[in-house]
Amino acid sequence: MKKATLLIRNIEKIYTMQMKKGEDVIYTHGAIAFHHDEILYVGEEDGSRYIDSDTRIIDGTNQIAFPAFIECNIDVNYSSFDEERKLREKLYLASKKGVLTYGCTQLSSNIQDVYWKLTSLQNMKYPLCSVKEVVVLSKKWKKKRFCISSASSIMKGEDQLLMARLLHLHSQTDAMTLLKALTLYPSRCLKGVNTGVLEKGRQGDVLLVYGNHINEIFSVMEECHFSHIIKSGVHIFPNLII
Repeated sequence: MKKATLLIRNIEKIYTMQMKKGEDVIYTHGAIAFHHDEILYVGEEDGSRYIDSDTRIIDGTNQIAFPAFIECNIDVNYSSFDEERKLREKLYLASKKGVLTYGCTQLSSNIQDVYWKLTSLQNMKYPLCSVKEVVVLSKKWKKKRFCISSASSIMKGEDQLLMARLLHLHSQTDAMTLLKALTLYPSRCLKGVNTGVLEKGRQGDVLLVYGNHINEIFSVMEECHFSHIIKSGVHIFPNLII
């Protein structure tokens, strides 16, 4: 049996973005085990059977876990080394806001770093909820399946979580719908992306934040501070584990 290279245990709640019999799969007091870049286990065991002498262990007490966010519509074209450098810096800063995968309509960049994955945008079955729609039309927004996209605005410092909070506060969109709009639905739009869902065999992109329920991260407008950010099974924040 494979052993975990990284294990997060004692997690208060794990929002997997999976569905079983029409119900969202949410594990309580569970664990997530990673074998290098893939998820090895997610569930309500403590993960002890996956531990060996090389396993790094994170305590997830009083924290909730969910897939990392996906931005499915950005333009990554650049024409100089300086522009590429600035793009890398902005994407790195966005990774600290939980966005680890990007889709783009024109894939002209060769950037493939540990912090994000660039992939071409496929047929959009879920509409994009843009900055304008959130700010201006949020009280009328009634769609249940959509992608929250800050598009080019994300490169100006705005982020998807802020947009999701606006929808939650102004149109009472429920937290699970918003979380799916940041994770599950964008992953379906970007065919071939192995993120957006927490299950065995998926890429290990996971966010953790202190709290007892997902409602807590959407009900306040203050900046969200993630307690841990895992990219491809690597603990990249707050401190890199090698």
